[in-house]
Amino acid sequence: MGRTPKDLKGRLLFHHGMSLEHVRYDVHLTDPEWSDPDFLPAYRWLEKKVGFWPVFVAVGDSLETYWDTGYHTNWARAIERSAQGTVLRKAGQFPNEVMLSFEQVDGVFMDHEFWHIPLNAFLPDRERRISLVEQRWIFKPAWSRSRWLRHSLVPDATHVQLVCPHLDLRTAKRVWVRNQATKRTVEAMGFTGVAVHRIPVPQ
Repeated sequence: MGRTPKDLKGRLLFHHGMSLEHVRYDVHLTDPEWSDPDFLPAYRWLEKKVGFWPVFVAVGDSLETYWDTGYHTNWARAIERSAQGTVLRKAGQFPNEVMLSFEQVDGVFMDHEFWHIPLNAFLPDRERRISLVEQRWIFKPAWSRSRWLRHSLVPDATHVQLVCPHLDLRTAKRVWVRNQATKRTVEAMGFTGVAVHRIPVPQ
Protein backbone atom coordinates (compact mmCIF):
# COMPACT_ATOMS: atom_id res chain seq x y z
CA MET A 1 0.00 0.00 0.00
CA GLY A 2 1.19 3.57 0.58
CA ARG A 3 1.03 6.74 -1.43
CA THR A 4 2.62 7.84 -4.67
CA PRO A 5 5.91 9.76 -4.14
CA LYS A 6 5.49 13.52 -4.34
CA ASP A 7 7.53 13.92 -7.54
CA LEU A 8 5.37 11.33 -9.34
CA LYS A 9 2.00 12.72 -8.28
CA GLY A 10 -0.18 13.81 -11.15
CA ARG A 11 1.29 11.20 -13.50
CA LEU A 12 -1.07 8.60 -14.87
CA LEU A 13 0.86 5.44 -14.03
CA PHE A 14 -1.96 2.95 -13.45
CA HIS A 15 -3.94 1.55 -16.38
CA HIS A 16 -6.74 -0.97 -16.72
CA GLY A 17 -8.24 -2.21 -19.96
CA MET A 18 -11.68 -3.73 -20.24
CA SER A 19 -14.37 -4.40 -22.80
CA LEU A 20 -16.95 -1.64 -23.22
CA GLU A 21 -19.70 -4.07 -22.17
CA HIS A 22 -18.16 -4.24 -18.67
CA VAL A 23 -17.55 -0.52 -18.21
CA ARG A 24 -19.72 1.09 -15.55
CA TYR A 25 -19.40 4.42 -13.74
CA ASP A 26 -18.94 2.58 -10.49
CA VAL A 27 -16.59 0.36 -8.50
CA HIS A 28 -15.33 -2.52 -10.63
CA LEU A 29 -14.69 -6.06 -9.43
CA THR A 30 -13.70 -9.01 -11.58
CA ASP A 31 -15.48 -12.34 -11.61
CA PRO A 32 -13.75 -15.74 -11.68
CA GLU A 33 -16.23 -16.77 -14.37
CA TRP A 34 -14.51 -14.37 -16.77
CA SER A 35 -11.18 -16.18 -16.41
CA ASP A 36 -9.65 -18.55 -18.92
CA PRO A 37 -10.25 -22.02 -17.38
CA ASP A 38 -6.62 -23.00 -18.05
CA PHE A 39 -5.38 -20.07 -15.96
CA LEU A 40 -8.02 -20.14 -13.24
CA PRO A 41 -5.81 -22.21 -10.86
CA ALA A 42 -3.06 -19.57 -11.14
CA TYR A 43 -5.56 -16.85 -10.26
CA ARG A 44 -6.76 -18.94 -7.30
CA TRP A 45 -3.14 -19.27 -6.14
CA LEU A 46 -2.71 -15.51 -6.40
CA GLU A 47 -5.94 -14.96 -4.49
CA LYS A 48 -4.52 -17.01 -1.60
CA LYS A 49 -1.27 -15.04 -1.64
CA VAL A 50 -2.74 -11.54 -1.69
CA GLY A 51 -6.03 -12.17 0.12
CA PHE A 52 -8.49 -11.14 -2.61
CA TRP A 53 -9.64 -12.01 -6.11
CA PRO A 54 -7.41 -9.84 -8.32
CA VAL A 55 -8.14 -6.95 -10.61
CA PHE A 56 -5.01 -6.56 -12.78
CA VAL A 57 -3.55 -3.10 -13.39
CA ALA A 58 -0.60 -2.26 -15.66
CA VAL A 59 1.88 0.19 -14.13
CA GLY A 60 4.08 2.63 -16.03
CA ASP A 61 3.97 5.21 -18.78
CA SER A 62 5.05 3.58 -22.02
CA LEU A 63 3.60 1.94 -25.08
CA GLU A 64 4.60 -1.45 -23.68
CA THR A 65 2.62 -0.70 -20.52
CA TYR A 66 -0.46 0.14 -22.58
CA TRP A 67 -0.06 -3.12 -24.52
CA ASP A 68 -0.21 -4.98 -21.20
CA THR A 69 -3.81 -3.76 -20.77
CA GLY A 70 -4.92 -5.34 -24.04
CA TYR A 71 -6.12 -1.98 -25.39
CA HIS A 72 -4.18 -2.52 -28.64
CA THR A 73 -6.40 -5.47 -29.55
CA ASN A 74 -8.89 -2.91 -30.86
CA TRP A 75 -6.74 -2.82 -33.99
CA ALA A 76 -5.04 -6.23 -33.98
CA ARG A 77 -6.03 -8.09 -37.14
CA ALA A 78 -4.54 -11.41 -36.12
CA ILE A 79 -6.70 -13.59 -33.88
CA GLU A 80 -4.32 -16.53 -33.85
CA ARG A 81 -0.93 -17.41 -35.33
CA SER A 82 0.23 -21.00 -35.69
CA ALA A 83 2.22 -23.29 -37.95
CA GLN A 84 -0.95 -23.72 -39.98
CA GLY A 85 -1.16 -20.00 -40.69
CA THR A 86 -2.68 -16.80 -39.34
CA VAL A 87 -6.38 -16.33 -38.63
CA LEU A 88 -7.44 -12.74 -39.28
CA ARG A 89 -10.39 -10.80 -37.95
CA LYS A 90 -13.04 -9.71 -40.39
CA ALA A 91 -15.02 -6.48 -40.34
CA GLY A 92 -17.31 -6.47 -37.32
CA GLN A 93 -15.14 -8.92 -35.36
CA PHE A 94 -12.85 -6.37 -33.71
CA PRO A 95 -13.19 -5.88 -29.94
CA ASN A 96 -14.17 -2.60 -28.30
CA GLU A 97 -11.65 -2.20 -25.49
CA VAL A 98 -11.52 0.84 -23.20
CA MET A 99 -8.40 1.86 -21.26
CA LEU A 100 -8.84 3.79 -18.02
CA SER A 101 -5.85 5.53 -16.42
CA PHE A 102 -5.43 6.58 -12.80
CA GLU A 103 -3.10 8.66 -10.65
CA GLN A 104 -3.42 6.43 -7.59
CA VAL A 105 -4.30 2.78 -7.08
CA ASP A 106 -3.46 0.77 -3.95
CA GLY A 107 -2.72 -2.93 -4.09
CA VAL A 108 0.05 -5.50 -4.38
CA PHE A 109 2.83 -4.98 -6.92
CA MET A 110 4.14 -7.86 -9.02
CA ASP A 111 6.90 -8.36 -11.55
CA HIS A 112 5.00 -9.16 -14.74
CA GLU A 113 8.04 -10.93 -16.21
CA PHE A 114 7.67 -13.70 -13.61
CA TRP A 115 3.89 -14.04 -13.76
CA HIS A 116 4.39 -16.83 -16.29
CA ILE A 117 5.64 -19.04 -13.43
CA PRO A 118 2.21 -19.53 -11.77
CA LEU A 119 0.47 -19.47 -15.15
CA ASN A 120 2.55 -22.46 -16.25
CA ALA A 121 2.85 -24.17 -12.86
CA PHE A 122 -0.83 -25.10 -12.67
CA LEU A 123 -1.40 -26.33 -16.22
CA PRO A 124 -2.91 -29.84 -16.10
CA ASP A 125 0.13 -31.59 -17.56
CA ARG A 126 2.76 -29.84 -15.45
CA GLU A 127 1.27 -28.91 -12.06
CA ARG A 128 3.97 -28.19 -9.50
CA ARG A 129 4.70 -26.19 -6.37
CA ILE A 130 5.91 -22.60 -6.69
CA SER A 131 9.04 -22.20 -4.59
CA LEU A 132 9.64 -19.43 -2.06
CA VAL A 133 12.46 -18.12 -4.27
CA GLU A 134 10.07 -17.86 -7.22
CA GLN A 135 7.53 -16.09 -5.03
CA ARG A 136 10.18 -13.52 -4.09
CA TRP A 137 10.92 -13.00 -7.78
CA ILE A 138 7.24 -12.27 -8.38
CA PHE A 139 6.43 -10.10 -5.36
CA LYS A 140 9.84 -8.65 -4.39
CA PRO A 141 8.72 -8.06 -0.78
CA ALA A 142 11.74 -5.86 0.02
CA TRP A 143 10.73 -3.30 -2.61
CA SER A 144 8.91 -0.14 -1.49
CA ARG A 145 6.06 1.41 -3.44
CA SER A 146 8.34 4.21 -4.67
CA ARG A 147 10.87 1.66 -5.95
CA TRP A 148 8.18 -0.20 -7.87
CA LEU A 149 6.89 3.03 -9.42
CA ARG A 150 10.34 4.26 -10.40
CA HIS A 151 11.18 0.84 -11.84
CA SER A 152 8.04 1.03 -13.99
CA LEU A 153 9.46 4.13 -15.68
CA VAL A 154 12.89 2.68 -16.52
CA PRO A 155 13.16 2.10 -20.29
CA ASP A 156 13.37 -1.60 -21.23
CA ALA A 157 12.92 -2.67 -17.58
CA THR A 158 10.76 -5.64 -16.68
CA HIS A 159 7.08 -4.75 -16.66
CA VAL A 160 5.30 -3.89 -13.44
CA GLN A 161 1.74 -4.88 -12.66
CA LEU A 162 -0.43 -4.36 -9.61
CA VAL A 163 -3.38 -6.36 -8.35
CA CYS A 164 -6.15 -4.83 -6.25
CA PRO A 165 -9.46 -6.14 -4.89
CA HIS A 166 -11.51 -3.54 -6.73
CA LEU A 167 -11.04 -0.48 -8.89
CA ASP A 168 -13.14 2.66 -8.61
CA LEU A 169 -13.55 3.54 -12.28
CA ARG A 170 -15.08 6.90 -11.31
CA THR A 171 -11.59 8.08 -10.26
CA ALA A 172 -10.11 7.59 -13.75
CA LYS A 173 -8.40 10.78 -14.93
CA ARG A 174 -8.14 9.68 -18.56
CA VAL A 175 -10.15 7.26 -20.67
CA TRP A 176 -9.05 6.13 -24.12
CA VAL A 177 -11.55 4.64 -26.56
CA ARG A 178 -11.42 3.38 -30.14
CA ASN A 179 -14.00 5.64 -31.82
CA GLN A 180 -16.43 8.52 -31.43
CA ALA A 181 -19.44 6.27 -30.85
CA THR A 182 -17.70 4.65 -27.87
CA LYS A 183 -16.63 8.08 -26.62
CA ARG A 184 -20.24 9.26 -26.56
CA THR A 185 -21.34 6.07 -24.78
CA VAL A 186 -18.66 6.36 -22.09
CA GLU A 187 -19.25 10.09 -21.55
CA ALA A 188 -22.98 9.43 -21.14
CA MET A 189 -22.10 7.15 -18.20
CA GLY A 190 -20.46 10.11 -16.43
CA PHE A 191 -16.77 9.76 -17.35
CA THR A 192 -14.65 12.79 -18.17
CA GLY A 193 -11.25 13.01 -19.84
CA VAL A 194 -12.43 10.69 -22.61
CA ALA A 195 -10.47 10.72 -25.86
CA VAL A 196 -10.39 8.69 -29.06
CA HIS A 197 -6.82 7.42 -29.15
CA ARG A 198 -5.23 4.74 -31.29
CA ILE A 199 -2.02 2.96 -30.36
CA PRO A 200 0.09 0.76 -32.64
CA VAL A 201 -0.15 -3.00 -32.47
CA PRO A 202 3.03 -4.85 -31.38
CA GLN A 203 4.77 -6.63 -34.22
